[in-house]
Amino acid sequence: MFLALREEVEGALESALAELEFPTDDLGIEEPPEDVESVLASSVAFRLAGEAGAAPPQVAAQLADEIDSDKLTYVAAVQTQGPYLNFLPSDAYLAETLQTATEEEYGHLADREESVVVEHTSANPTGPVHVGRARNPIIGDAVANLLDTAGYDVDRHYYVNDAGRQIATFTWAYETFDEDDFDTEPERDRIEYDLVRYYRVGNAFLEDGPEDEVEAAEAEIEAIMQGLEEGDEDTYEPVSYTHL
Repeated sequence: MFLALREEVEGALESALAELEFPTDDLGIEEPPEDVESVLASSVAFRLAGEAGAAPPQVAAQLADEIDSDKLTYVAAVQTQGPYLNFLPSDAYLAETLQTATEEEYGHLADREESVVVEHTSANPTGPVHVGRARNPIIGDAVANLLDTAGYDVDRHYYVNDAGRQIATFTWAYETFDEDDFDTEPERDRIEYDLVRYYRVGNAFLEDGPEDEVEAAEAEIEAIMQGLEEGDEDTYEPVSYTHL
């Protein structure tokens, strides 16, 4: 409806300018500040002041007199505020705007024939659950919905990552280390904060442990990954426990 209103305002303003023998190449149409009652305004009187030989408020008043709002559908009145022309919306405009707002496709733009991939959340499978994991899907889905409304073909991706190297390392660490290997207590009294300590200790070992033991650990991790890829049930059992 806003576009229909703008087209009507443009047509009325062009006719008024032509009637007064002013050029119609720049209408100066803009959205007014929020505290102004009109939906659209025009600053064209500024541009015409020199040519008209009159102050901008006088030019604006001349143009307002030339526009007959009774002949317009979506404009109830044209008022001047200093040098500005303000176009007030009619009841018909408001009613039709509310009506279209109830339609299912309201606000949707035309199909752009372009695809967009939005990957979001993709939570770390080894880390504790926190508020960020609740925030990220909200933000991600909101972005995807906006792009969809804007006419894009949106493909939403969530990378689960629950059967890769991180989980294999986590499983190996859980089966290798115990409470005696931890320097700290869990940060919170929740199982994921307890389990993540295994992953951290395991990673530290893989980075700084004896070379031969690290090689053996890497072989075990590789075997776990291979078992996951092959769907081995004996591999899945410990993995399912460490999966957060």
